[in-house]
Amino acid sequence: MVARNRLRIPSLRLHKPSGRAVVTVRGRDIYCGPYGSAEADERYRQVVAEIASNGPQAVRHHGVTGSRSGSRSARSFTVAELLFAYLEHAEKTYLPPSRECETLRVAIRPVVDLYGAIQASDFTASKLTAVRESWIAEKLARKHINAKVGRVVRIWKWGVERELVPVSTWQSLRSVAGLKHGRSSAEETAPVEGVPEADFRATLPHLQPPVAAMLEVLWYTGARSGEIRNIRTCDIVRDCVPWHYAPKRHKNSHRGHKRVIFFGPRARQVLEPFLDDANPEAFIFSPKKSIQALKDSSKNPARTDRQRQRSAERKRKEAAEARRHKSGKSLPKSSRRPGNHYPRHSLTNAVRRACSKHEIPHWHPHQLRHACKDRLEEAAGIESFNAVAGIATASEATQATLGHSSKKMTSRYGSTSFGLAAITMEKYG
Repeated sequence: MVARNRLRIPSLRLHKPSGRAVVTVRGRDIYCGPYGSAEADERYRQVVAEIASNGPQAVRHHGVTGSRSGSRSARSFTVAELLFAYLEHAEKTYLPPSRECETLRVAIRPVVDLYGAIQASDFTASKLTAVRESWIAEKLARKHINAKVGRVVRIWKWGVERELVPVSTWQSLRSVAGLKHGRSSAEETAPVEGVPEADFRATLPHLQPPVAAMLEVLWYTGARSGEIRNIRTCDIVRDCVPWHYAPKRHKNSHRGHKRVIFFGPRARQVLEPFLDDANPEAFIFSPKKSIQALKDSSKNPARTDRQRQRSAERKRKEAAEARRHKSGKSLPKSSRRPGNHYPRHSLTNAVRRACSKHEIPHWHPHQLRHACKDRLEEAAGIESFNAVAGIATASEATQATLGHSSKKMTSRYGSTSFGLAAITMEKYG
C-alpha cells in the first residue's frame, strides 16, 4: 500500500519559560506573542494559511510578531492601515454609479483578517497566495479570484506611488500569476447567454406592473438596468422619433463616453402608461406608486374611510397574532416602506422569486442585454447592435478612407454612431 502524503498542521503550544505561544515548523520555533492573546491567535492563523497554501517551507518569521527576546521591530505602515488609506482614496475617486468601493471592501476583508497587523512591506507573494487559497476554499469563481488579486496588487502599487511601501514589495506581488483555466481547483463559470424569449414572457405575468415594464424596456433597448430604474419623465426627449434618453452618469461616464438610449415603438408603448407630465421630476417606475395603486384597486367603493381603517387594523392584529403563534414574535420580519424608486437588487430579486414560485427556469435581468444583442445581430447586424449598445466601431469604408491598418484604430476617431442606433431601434425596438 502507498502511504498518503498528508499535510500536517502544527499545533499552537505554551512556552512555559516565557509565557508565550509557540508553533514549530520544520524544527524552527515561531513565537506568536503572549499565550491566549488575540495577537497569538492571529499570527497562528497566518502560519496555518501559509502552510496550507505553499507548504511548511514558505513560512518565515517576522519581527513584527515577536522573537525569542520578546522585542518588536520598529512599527511602520501596517497592512490594515494601507488598505484603509486606499479605501478612503477610492471613496473619493470611484463615485456612483460605480460599485468599485463595495467590491474593494469585500476583496480586502480576508487580507485584513489574516495579515492586517504585519507591516505592509512584509506582505509578499507567498502571503497573497495564501489569501488566494482562502478564496479558492470558499468556492469562488476563477475569474472573480483573479480580479480580487488584481485589486490587492493595485493597492500596493498605489502605496508605492505615495512612498508608503517599497517598490520591491509591489514587484513581489506582481509575480503572482493569475489562475489558468483548467489548471487550478477554482470554480469555473459558464458564459452569460441571453434569456430565451419563452422564459422571459412566462415570467412577466407574475411580476408587479412597473417591474414587468422595466424588464420589457430592457428587452427592447438592450440598456443596463441601472440606466432605466431611475429614469424620470423629464429625462426622455419626446419631440422627435425615436424617443431618446441620455443618462448623466453611466458605466463609462468617467472615460468621457457619451451614452444615448433610444426607445423604439414597442418600448414607447410600454413606457407611455407610466409617464407623468404633471410631475415630470418624479421617477417613472416607483414602488410607492405601485403599492398605492394596488391598494386603491382593492378598495370596496361601498365602504367609508373609517370602515377601511377599522378593517386594516383588524387585519394587522390578525397577522400579528398569526406571527406570534408561529414564531413567538408579533413584529414583522421587515419594517421597510416602499420608496420612490427601485433599488439596485430589486429586479434580480423579483425575477428570482417569480421563477422559483412558478417553476420557470431561472434567469438574470442582465441576460436581457445579451438577448437583445443576439436578436439585433441576427436581424440588423453587429454594427447596428454596437451602435445601440454605445460601442464605437468603424466600417471598412471608413478604415480605408483614413488609411488605418485596423478597425480598432479607426474606432478611436469619433464616437458612437447615434444615427445608426436610432434607425435600428425605430425598426426593431
